[in-house]
Amino acid sequence: PDEYGLSTRHARLREIANGGRPMQRGMPEPLDAVRLVQAALVQIGYSMPKSVLPTGLMDGKFGYETEGVVRNFQTRQFPAQKQFWTGKVDMST
Repeated sequence: PDEYGLSTRHARLREIANGGRPMQRGMPEPLDAVRLVQAALVQIGYSMPKSVLPTGLMDGKFGYETEGVVRNFQTRQFPAQKQFWTGKVDMST
């Protein structure tokens, strides 16, 4: 379930919510879609200092930091389900 409402804010995130290809490091992704994910993670308390631009905006790159923070989020959301600890933004995330 999309409790943060991200899937309504970008077509790529709607695609993921409907079972499409996960968002992951090393794959081309729309910067604005990645920025939404990064901003949501920061908003709920995760630190992403390497992904914040001098302007205060998120960089929109799904790199190692974003992957690690997504994995950290997943471990907290699904503590007993290691199969979900992928670092990828998929429909379960």
